Amino acid sequence: MGHHGSHVAGMMMPPPFAPSPFGDLGRMTAQEIMDAKALAASRSHSEAERRRRERINAHLARLRSLLPNTTKTDKASLLAEVIQHVKELKRQTSEITEEACPLPTESDELTVDASTGTDGDGEQQEEAMQAPMSPQHTVASIQDALRAVMERTASATEESGGSGAGGGLKRQRTTSLSAILENRSI
Repeated sequence: MGHHGSHVAGMMMPPPFAPSPFGDLGRMTAQEIMDAKALAASRSHSEAERRRRERINAHLARLRSLLPNTTKTDKASLLAEVIQHVKELKRQTSEITEEACPLPTESDELTVDASTGTDGDGEQQEEAMQAPMSPQHTVASIQDALRAVMERTASATEESGGSGAGGGLKRQRTTSLSAILENRSI
């Protein structure tokens, strides 16, 4: 038939002295087999470790190319320079952010001014302005401002009959403001 094996119950069996994928394991002692497996594992581990070192060295080379005025080439000095450079960049970013777009803090006050105009849909417009807050202002003043907004919203809802497309939004806003007023952790 041209096959090198024999058929047993429809299955192809390898010839008795067929080459093994592990070499001559069929003729090796148990100790030789264990030694061969250990050698293969060691080679595999060595290759994996070599690839890991290559990746690390490539990343270190990239860091050297990114840093300005890198003078030292050893890994520890390079990493120390990278840390200092990142800290300096974070400090500069923080300064730029604070200068360009100051964020509101606890010492800032938000005032709400309801105008008499409308936004085209018959809805009353409200404008929020941020102003510096003096130390004597407390959470109570914020709660008073929120209550005033709630009262205006409630009266506007009553005047419009409590219906219409904006009614659900007004109720939602009133509910949200009530939840804020009840939360004393502001």
